[in-house]
Amino acid sequence: AQKVRLPIEVRGEFFPARDKDAFEFEVKKGEVWWVEMTSQRQGAPSNPRIVIEQVVKDPNGSETLKNPLVLDDAPWFARDPDFDGYHFDPIGKFEVKEDGLYRLVASDLNNALTAGHERGYTLSVRRPAPDFALVCSVLTPVQNKAYATSNGPLVSVRAANMRAGQVLPLRVFAIRRDGFDGEITLRAEGLPSGVTAENCAIAKGQNEGVLLLRATPEAATWSGAFNVLGVAKVGDAELVHPAKMSTPVWESTVTEFVEPARNRLTREVALAVVGDVSYPALLRAGTFALEAGASDKIKVPLLVETRSGEAATVKVKPAGIPGLDKAKDLDIPAKEAKAEYELDLAPLKLIPGRYTLWFKGDQKPKLEVKGKPSEVPLVLCSNPLFLTILEAKK
Repeated sequence: AQKVRLPIEVRGEFFPARDKDAFEFEVKKGEVWWVEMTSQRQGAPSNPRIVIEQVVKDPNGSETLKNPLVLDDAPWFARDPDFDGYHFDPIGKFEVKEDGLYRLVASDLNNALTAGHERGYTLSVRRPAPDFALVCSVLTPVQNKAYATSNGPLVSVRAANMRAGQVLPLRVFAIRRDGFDGEITLRAEGLPSGVTAENCAIAKGQNEGVLLLRATPEAATWSGAFNVLGVAKVGDAELVHPAKMSTPVWESTVTEFVEPARNRLTREVALAVVGDVSYPALLRAGTFALEAGASDKIKVPLLVETRSGEAATVKVKPAGIPGLDKAKDLDIPAKEAKAEYELDLAPLKLIPGRYTLWFKGDQKPKLEVKGKPSEVPLVLCSNPLFLTILEAKK
């Protein structure tokens, strides 16, 4: 093993076949280090693995290894079709339990038979540097699934296009670094006149949020790029990072062989607004901000406004918070156009903090298509609601 002193950053390669690289260092009880290897993410055909163990030597020089820490794949958003963040590179926290000598051994599980210089890596053992990065993607009307059980689109590609009066949801993924779990506030900059985005947040400990763009009924036709920004406090520092945009490269359907979705990233978020054709209906949530306990029930008034075509029943469901996929549906009849949704928060088991909640509505109104009325499936998205979960009273 090569003797080193932490922190370190090492550039190496898994060569020859079955190569293992080892490093030894002295550390103190209570120290915290973050270990990260970058190899497969650099394009190498590797599957790295890291093992850290304490080395204990007896008076005769014999070694005993204990307190093993094994670091393997770090599956960020594994197999998510809107942003497949899965990779084989190990990342993890190393908390020192006892003073002493430790040995880190790096190997490549794919390097058992053939030798090649293409299996390079960068190894970092560093003090914690909490941070984050953001990736956003358009939320499709029927949410993309990594795998499907029936015929139909497995992954659909959708651009950030919206009509006047429409609300467009963007999924925003947070890639958290070195144990950072704080709240990340989201905002948009560079939007055209007539398009707004309410500032919302990715809650503490969560890895995803939704930013809702709203085009007013008077919004003009426009196309261009804007930025989605994330703001968070790390200690006394305020970090501001722009999001990249992710989109599937192609649509795929269910077949005998389905290749996992592949994604491409862009530096900016592109947007197109169609101002001369308004969206047929609007869904509004009457309450803007709510405070509640984690076991409370909240009531939200909902209103459907029909702008063109015939009014139709809307089936609504809350979204934006983990666990809401199991929430009940509520029908808003066409004649009434309004209802009140009661949401039981207890099954969600939310920790105290801020959350962004919104409602998704499915509707099939009759609209004129090629000169005759036809049922057209529409997805209505409400304005965001900001829910604060209060600390439990002692």
